[in-house]
Amino acid sequence: MMKKRILTLTMVMVMIIAGTTIFYAQSNNGQKIAVINPQKVLQKSIAGQKVMKKLDNLQKAKQNKLTRLKRELSTLQNKLQTQGLTMSEQARINLQKKIDAKKATLQQEYKNAQMDMQFQSKQLLGKVQKELEPIIKKIRQEKKIAIIFDVTRAGIVDMDKSIDITDEVIQRYNKSKLASKTKK
Repeated sequence: MMKKRILTLTMVMVMIIAGTTIFYAQSNNGQKIAVINPQKVLQKSIAGQKVMKKLDNLQKAKQNKLTRLKRELSTLQNKLQTQGLTMSEQARINLQKKIDAKKATLQQEYKNAQMDMQFQSKQLLGKVQKELEPIIKKIRQEKKIAIIFDVTRAGIVDMDKSIDITDEVIQRYNKSKLASKTKK
């Protein structure tokens, strides 16, 4: 029985890797396969929408800071270009130093913004993923599903919509978040 299960799952994985379209798979012993779309969960669930909004606001704040620094750099560069010939040697050197410092600051802020966005994304999305794990596991157990694929990563080209449990996960996730709010 275990050999059949492994063989069935291996065949499914080989078919996915080979690019075969799987509409619905059920082994001889009645095991089922399902899919979930985590992007849709993020977009449609209450908690997912909050996370996406938080990340979007963070990105906008970082972008605004970078835009301000770019403007400051551009102003200094324009000043050097338009007034450079009429400036004293020392004033030109000082302005060039300011430009170089602003460029370095801009590069560092860009790197910091990227690292912070990656960290925040990982933290916030990781939290949502941990909250979803027991919900997905419960659905898998209730429906006697052998394996659930992430539709965004599994290379699925087409599928029967009846094996998609995404909407049910969203409903249960929203319900669990609302229930936890009422307990507080």
